[in-house]
This record gives sequence, structure tokens and C-alpha cells, in this order.
Amino acid sequence: VVLPDATPELDATARVRPWVDPHGDAGIVQVSQPDFAASFQPADPGEIHKLHGEAALWLHLRLQRERSERQDWVLEFPMPVLDHVTVYQWEDGSWRGDVAGDTLPVSKWTEPGRYPFFRLDLGPGEARDIYVRLRHATAANFPVVLETAKLHTRHQQFEYLLLGIAFGALLLLIVGCLAKCTAY
Repeated sequence: VVLPDATPELDATARVRPWVDPHGDAGIVQVSQPDFAASFQPADPGEIHKLHGEAALWLHLRLQRERSERQDWVLEFPMPVLDHVTVYQWEDGSWRGDVAGDTLPVSKWTEPGRYPFFRLDLGPGEARDIYVRLRHATAANFPVVLETAKLHTRHQQFEYLLLGIAFGALLLLIVGCLAKCTAY
């Protein structure tokens, strides 16, 4: 997938290549081997994955930022109740795993937020393999979004503004009710 600055957001759900590890014991070294690539098949964007027991869903993306592009990119999973996700990127001769998910305290997340997101280390013009390991107790469709870091920051600010307005309105309603109750 080529990431152009002119398209700051891409729904990558149909572009990932999934593989279900039924026992959940495969590691990044195993799934990143060239002879393992055939295990990853094209995605069905509407597929509901049922990960029973220790099963894990692996996703593979091959991403490239154009040589002339300047934006940094973020991989996000806009699903606040995602149990556990690890994103693997190649760094300095080994795989680095960044984690998030609602089975971990947010303080342990690589990037704290309302839902898991990960900054991608993509050099200009360089193709990179990104592997994702998902664990989730209930059947779900896992949305995958790629967006520029700049757009991601704007989206986060807008979401928090809306949450602030909603909580402020709720607080105002509670204060109004308390004032009315004390008047009687």
C-alpha cells in the first residue's frame, strides 16, 4: 500500500492480509519468514473473526511512503474494546512490538488513547512489512485505518472536544436538577 500525503486517511481493512493462529503460539519470527507468506490470504473486509480460546489473528501489511512525501503515518484500530493488539515493526535488526488493548492498563500502552493506535516508522520511498497480532474474546470485525499523524491529532482533538461538551452538558444538567431539588 502506497501512502500518499494527498490522501491523509485510508481504510486499510480490505488491504490487510489476515491469518488465524488457532493455538495462539506463533511468534513474529515465525510469521515474518518468507516461506510463511502464503499463509496470509487476501482479506474479506466484512469478515467476523471468532478467536476461540488462545487463538490469535495476525494481519500483514506492506506499506510504502512515497520518496517525496513528508507526512508521518499512524495505524489505528478504532475499536475501544479491543482486548490486546501488538504491532510489530522492523527496527535496528530486530522486531519491535508495540502494545495496547483494554486488557492492559492504559499506562502500559505504547501510545495512550481512547483506542489503540501506533506510529509507523516508514522511511521515504522504503517499503516496510508491518505485522499485527490481535487477541479478542468475542467475535468481531477489526477495522484498520491508516492516517497521517497530523490528521490523527486533529481527529483526537475533535473527539475530546465533543466528549468535553457532552460531559459539560451532563454536569450542567445534574447541577440544574440539584438546584431544583433543593428549592423544594
